[in-house]
Amino acid sequence: EMLGLIKRLPERRGCSIILSSRLMRDVEDICGYTIVLKRGEVRYSGSVDDMEEGQENAYEVRVKGHREELARRLTRAGCSVEDQDGRLVVSLGEGQDPDLIFKQAAEADVQVRHLAPVQQSLERAVMRLLSKTEGAS
Repeated sequence: EMLGLIKRLPERRGCSIILSSRLMRDVEDICGYTIVLKRGEVRYSGSVDDMEEGQENAYEVRVKGHREELARRLTRAGCSVEDQDGRLVVSLGEGQDPDLIFKQAAEADVQVRHLAPVQQSLERAVMRLLSKTEGAS
């Protein structure tokens, strides 16, 4: 009920609402614009839709074997690779397809156990953003 009120209030009163929350699902449902802070510094400022974009050609990969070697090979092949809690998030370059992941895995003697397109959410976008800026802190 409170979230509904927060969502309707700007239209009814012609005002803006500042919502501070760690509940990304609520932010995703209510907000059109977001600011992400880390240790008091702005890490992102823009629309929720823009933040959620950017991983159309990304795949979640779980493997048996040397994950780090596969990540190195994929990076050399022009992919962007993030290691997130024991899984790789591989963003393929333009013109590349998921077969490249299997090819590089075979050459690295790594068994692919799971390969699926990344389902983007605001929570995942925030986690990706904060992990990218980890080294900048």
